[in-house]
Amino acid sequence: MTVEGNKVVVSGSATVDGDVHGAYVDSEFSTVAQNIVVIANGTVKGNVFGGGTWWGDYMAGSPQNVVNNTVVLGAADGEGTATIKGNVYINWHKFKEEMTEDGAVVAVSGGNLNVYNTGNTVDGDVHAPGANINFYVKDGETDTSTPRLEVKAGSKAYFDNANIKVNVKQLGTIAEDTKYNLFGTSTIEGTPSYTITDDFIDSSTSLVTTGADKGKVILNHANDRANENSKSPSETQIVGVALVNGVMDMMANQGINEAAKAVGNNDGGRSMAPFAAVGGSRMRQNSGSYVDMNTWNVGIGFAKEVTNSHGKLMFGPVVEYGKGTYNSYLDNGVHGSGDSSFWGVGAMMKQENKDGLYYEGSFRVGRLKNDYESRLAGGASYENSATFYALHAGVGKVVKLNEDDTMDYYGKLFYTRQGSSSATLNTGHIYDFHAINSFRTRLGLRYTHRMNKNQDVYAGIAWQHEFGSKANATIHSGMYSVSAPSPSVKGETGIFELGMKVRPSNGKFESNFGFLGSIGKQRGVGFNAQFQWNF
Repeated sequence: MTVEGNKVVVSGSATVDGDVHGAYVDSEFSTVAQNIVVIANGTVKGNVFGGGTWWGDYMAGSPQNVVNNTVVLGAADGEGTATIKGNVYINWHKFKEEMTEDGAVVAVSGGNLNVYNTGNTVDGDVHAPGANINFYVKDGETDTSTPRLEVKAGSKAYFDNANIKVNVKQLGTIAEDTKYNLFGTSTIEGTPSYTITDDFIDSSTSLVTTGADKGKVILNHANDRANENSKSPSETQIVGVALVNGVMDMMANQGINEAAKAVGNNDGGRSMAPFAAVGGSRMRQNSGSYVDMNTWNVGIGFAKEVTNSHGKLMFGPVVEYGKGTYNSYLDNGVHGSGDSSFWGVGAMMKQENKDGLYYEGSFRVGRLKNDYESRLAGGASYENSATFYALHAGVGKVVKLNEDDTMDYYGKLFYTRQGSSSATLNTGHIYDFHAINSFRTRLGLRYTHRMNKNQDVYAGIAWQHEFGSKANATIHSGMYSVSAPSPSVKGETGIFELGMKVRPSNGKFESNFGFLGSIGKQRGVGFNAQFQWNF
């Protein structure tokens, strides 16, 4: 039997004469999990149980699980406090200890004890071993006199292996050595850890156990460090680089080739020939966590051809635009989302020699815009922009296999630099995003078969290695600064492509439609289409 997801609330200065249970079970094969008891403002004359089981007949193979239940003391949205005359149990079993007898296992673990405001009292014992014990401090509150949770004399708080956190709005705005009175004169049993934290920065502390400051934790900014949540805003910077790289790949993969054909078919290359390329993708960037992106992009330009002793040289300007939406996910479940867009201008060239050897390259510069939002800190968000530079260089050779088939062997280098930028979250934290350098190599081959004078089909594979693309950031909070964890897409990606080129009989228009897939650090699918007009 499973009992989970129940919630019991005591508020409005109510008095409960007996016990309060989030959930309980009196049967074998039972699981009591993720139930909540909230004593927001009132008195309980009995005991408080987040969740529990009373089943005591151990039968072989009959597991009893009481895990991850929650008790809340005090009002999250007001001044209410809780008065408990009995004991408090986060997870409770009749035999209390984790044990095995005759093959039956009792699991009692996890859960949360959340404490709001000052002045909450418990006359009995508090049982929360291994739980997360969270104290919530209002913005600007530094009360050092009234305990937040007082366990009365003669009783104990059992906190062995518990994680005790004091949650504040912005850690860096609180002065060094600020004292928070958590337990007053309460007796603490066990060895919990203590942390003062906001949603992005942690500072480890220790509990004062003797003297006038007994029961207090004291902030020490020398121990400040960014926590896992602080990585989430930096994921957005990875998105911007990935968007620019996607457009560069589209143009380097087929755009340059189609531009060369357009100008080659245009009056012997004596005038400029227009071309356009559009593309889109659904891609996952594995960055230590991961980011899911949906993107689309367009590039337009003109090309001109000049013959030389080795063959012919194509060159021309290009204008690009890209836009995408994303969802980022950390391993701890934090979800961020937003949009990214850019515009850019640049130039490209390709030298095709008579023996099939070719060289190509491109350069572009533009501006990226990113925005981000998440539920961190009650709704963290920002918008920022940065300048980017991108270039690529490649060399390859087209080998003619027979009258209808060719093989293109190539190697390419890609470099993108997204400049540094800054963003102020609505929480007050300032993120200084460092410049991101993406450097990639790609080796591949592409087979093309001419079906008839109007149609070609092609297929290709490639291997790509990303050397960098690490998003470093410094978080400023008040007078203190820490370095955030850095997402990175460094690693290997395998790429495959399949497409068709179409040339209508009038020879005035050509098109290329292709599909791409990738696995590895980048995983997903995409499409691209190129068009050129011959006047």
